[in-house]
Amino acid sequence: MYSKKLMKKESAIIIILLFMITSTAILLWLSFEPFKSHDFQEDAIIPAEEDIGKQAYVMGEILSVRKTFKGEHAIIIMELENSKPSKPFQIFIPNKNGAAEVLEKYKEGDKIGVKGKVELYNEKLEIIVQSEQNIQKIK
Repeated sequence: MYSKKLMKKESAIIIILLFMITSTAILLWLSFEPFKSHDFQEDAIIPAEEDIGKQAYVMGEILSVRKTFKGEHAIIIMELENSKPSKPFQIFIPNKNGAAEVLEKYKEGDKIGVKGKVELYNEKLEIIVQSEQNIQKIK
């Protein structure tokens, strides 16, 4: 008789623990789910000179991903969504900010969202990414 009561208590504890583990897993998944296009579409901009020095979010399709000439950093050339006329836009990822990961993870044709600081380089606007996590594939 004593063992049946103990088994019921143990079963109840196991059910509670499974519920807590499942709830935690769901919350973590919701917290770290990658960008979805509808989440940020309203915030995406076409950077202009008045945006220099500011944080910006852009979306578009990758035209190319490559190392810089010295091989230390990564550059993504992308076509910005809703850019008329269409022109390539450069995203710069410094080595210390995840360039190697970007080179492995992204390829031509991927649709991405990028958050970073708008800067002027060789008289052209570009975004400098502070972390590889600020680049996400859009579903």
